[in-house]
Amino acid sequence: VQTNTSMPYGIEETRNEMKPFEDLLAADMTKLTVQEREIAQNDVHCVGEDFNEEPEMLLQALHMFEKTIETEKSEIYTQALEQGRDYVENPTFRLKFLRANFYDVKRSVRQMLMFLSYKASYFGTDTLGRDITTSDLNDEDKR
Repeated sequence: VQTNTSMPYGIEETRNEMKPFEDLLAADMTKLTVQEREIAQNDVHCVGEDFNEEPEMLLQALHMFEKTIETEKSEIYTQALEQGRDYVENPTFRLKFLRANFYDVKRSVRQMLMFLSYKASYFGTDTLGRDITTSDLNDEDKR
C-alpha cells in the first residue's frame, strides 16, 4: 500500500484498519444471491420496504449529533462553520452521515469530519462550507 503524505491526519491509519473488514465483507457478499445482495444494498442505502424513519427518531439523532460535534473541538469543523454554518448545520447534510451509519452518532460525526478533511485535501479549505461544483474541478478532473 502506497502512503500519501498529503492525506489528512489519521485517514491512512483508518484505511489500514478497515482493510481486513472490507476484504471479509467483499468475500461474504459474493456468497449471497442477487436478491440477498439487493436487500443488503437497500439496507446500506437506507431504502426499501423495511426501513422506516420516525420524525421523533430523526430529531433525537440530530440533537445527539449536535451535542457530539460540539465536544469534538475539531479545527476542520470550525473552519467549515466559519465558511458556511448553514451548510454544515443543515439537517439534510447531517442525516446523510447518520443514515450511512445506521444512526450511530459517534461514527456519523467521525465520518463527517473525515469527509471535511478529504474535501479540504482534494478541493481546498475554501470549499468546506459549501457543495463542490464543476467550477471547483481543474481540467484534469473534468476529463
